Amino acid sequence: MNPILYESDETNFITNGLGRLPDCVSCKVTEARNGEYELQLKYPITGRHFADITDDRIISAIPADGKEPQPFVIYRHSKPMNGIVTFYAQHISYRLNYIPVRPFRATNAADAMQCLSQYAAVSCPFTFWTDRVVNATCAHDVPGSIRSRLGGTEGSMLDCYGGELEWDKFTVKLHTARGANKGVKIRYGKNLIDLLQEHNLSNVVTAVYPYWSRDGVYKELPERVVSTAHEFSWSRVEVVDITEDYENEPSEATMRSWATNYLSGKQTPKDSIKFSFVALWQTKEYEQIAPLERVNLCDTVTISYEPLGVETTAKVIRTVYDVLKERYESIEVGQGRTNLAATIIETSHEPEKMISAAKSWFDAAISHATDMIRGGLGGYVVMNADANGNPQEIIVMDRPDVDLAVNCIRINKNGIGFSQNGYMGPFNSAWLIDGTFDAQQINVINLNANSITAGTMSADRIKGGTLTVGGTQNGMIDVRDANDNIYLEIDKYGITQMDGYWLQQEDALGTGKFIRHESGQIKMGTGGNTYVTIDGSGTVTPITGNTYKGLKITTGAVELAANEISLVHGNNKYYAQTIDVMVLVREQAGGITQDTWRTLSFTNGMLTDA
Repeated sequence: MNPILYESDETNFITNGLGRLPDCVSCKVTEARNGEYELQLKYPITGRHFADITDDRIISAIPADGKEPQPFVIYRHSKPMNGIVTFYAQHISYRLNYIPVRPFRATNAADAMQCLSQYAAVSCPFTFWTDRVVNATCAHDVPGSIRSRLGGTEGSMLDCYGGELEWDKFTVKLHTARGANKGVKIRYGKNLIDLLQEHNLSNVVTAVYPYWSRDGVYKELPERVVSTAHEFSWSRVEVVDITEDYENEPSEATMRSWATNYLSGKQTPKDSIKFSFVALWQTKEYEQIAPLERVNLCDTVTISYEPLGVETTAKVIRTVYDVLKERYESIEVGQGRTNLAATIIETSHEPEKMISAAKSWFDAAISHATDMIRGGLGGYVVMNADANGNPQEIIVMDRPDVDLAVNCIRINKNGIGFSQNGYMGPFNSAWLIDGTFDAQQINVINLNANSITAGTMSADRIKGGTLTVGGTQNGMIDVRDANDNIYLEIDKYGITQMDGYWLQQEDALGTGKFIRHESGQIKMGTGGNTYVTIDGSGTVTPITGNTYKGLKITTGAVELAANEISLVHGNNKYYAQTIDVMVLVREQAGGITQDTWRTLSFTNGMLTDA
């Protein structure tokens, strides 16, 4: 398929744009697992639309076998003397280098992906999706580009949650596993043409020396080094600072446990295998079983080479696709590593004006679905029949041959299945006759359900009848502040308020009545002023200079004792004895003056002279 040229602001890519580029000398797309995604096109200066091919315009081309065309933005070109100009283009997702995201904090992969659009500092046309169910904190205290938050930097999505990224036009997907193991075997004598195996011990560690140091406090284990049994002639000890892993000084048991867990992932040497093979599904001899032999980026294959005793599985980590020939030029299989760093551009200037994204997630989902359906021109529909010629299945696919189809919808008596891996699946989305609905992502406005079972549930608002936690289970509701610190817990044991936080009547801090637990005391007040404190022994202390419940203390104090209330002001002390009689006494440094005695009594709620 010939590439198509578009204006730099194109978003739909369903027309012929500025025109097709039929005179290409070559056009190749290179993509690496969690890494580069670029296109290189060579075009003659005499070719059609050559004058229209300028920097920042977009070239749409098929990037891999069986995939939909993807947009690539031209960022540079060269003009040699032979009249063949080379244009270099990056996938449109590289624009995320120039979309900043504000500081944010998330506790799981789904929340973190939502934060990228929610906290985007300028308008962001991209949507973000993940099927990763991982609970871990991803926190960024300073702004950065969205692409740097996805991978290639410390604390990024890939760093915190792992997974495999897929760039699909304006949609970014973080998969648990982007590819699949379809049972493809690469074997000596069949399709293997070259192989290189490496055995690497450089990352093997047999012992660790952990230490913790903060604010002048240093701690290490008495034995200093934690070791494990190994087969090497000498010990490989690694010194590791664990200060960032523990806010407070860890115990010796905690340090040993950390060391043991750390060593468990450092004992095995790394084996990597790089090889070349013939893509049999692209040959005429294998066209009838092409779906069973097709390999794409991140797929897992089995490699067998008996002379070296190699029998292992490995991932496809890099592909180079020839767009004009519609076949792979090369496929690299081995142990890939996360390497988005080369695709990230750090900018030193700060945008002068931040514009908030106005589109809700659901509007974006509807828009994406609309674009997909409207753009789904062409395709093939086949009615499958049984041995007697009776129709038994409807197949909608992207190619006229069932065996060569990649994107496929099957409808039969058992349900509807959606596959991006050919007629035989696997079917990542399916709706079965027994009522089961399997899908990677469901977008709805209203969902009515008797029971929802989820690993992590995120919501802007939950309302309704009864939200039940506790009971025989250990359910809990926790309320968190903007820094993800828990300040209120509700479980089967009751309500727990964390030290230093407020329970208040109004939303804005300092404007309403409040109760606060702090430093072992309960403090009550209003308008940000504390009027009364209650400590653990039950002592109630009004705060000097404040009024609370009609009681005003200016410079004195109120003391409570058995059958007695004392009011103290400097050297003067006034107190009431018993329930019915109040005796006011004035005490002075020279002793009690008798004429200051005065007795008052309470009668029918009235205070009178005795």
